[in-house]
Amino acid sequence: MRPLSFDPQALRKHLLRHKIATLPELRSALGTTTNLTVFRKLKLLDYLSSYTHRGRYYALRETVGKEQTRQLQENGPEPSPASSRRLKRFRRLP
Repeated sequence: MRPLSFDPQALRKHLLRHKIATLPELRSALGTTTNLTVFRKLKLLDYLSSYTHRGRYYALRETVGKEQTRQLQENGPEPSPASSRRLKRFRRLP
């Protein structure tokens, strides 16, 4: 098994310090240039993304109050019906 190159705790520390962050901020905190690496590390954390603003903002569930949880959605924005049809054509990644 390969050793961890990017520690998900770096994202956790950044989100605990700043409460909310965008994808470019998370990439910078992790020290990578790719979005996929950030999403793989976020998957290991209990995170929420914004329901509005196209899921642009990310936060940890533990730092968000109950009233703000309504504005955020667990594990990314919900796909629209059109994107759902497109996604059905592709196999889900494990």
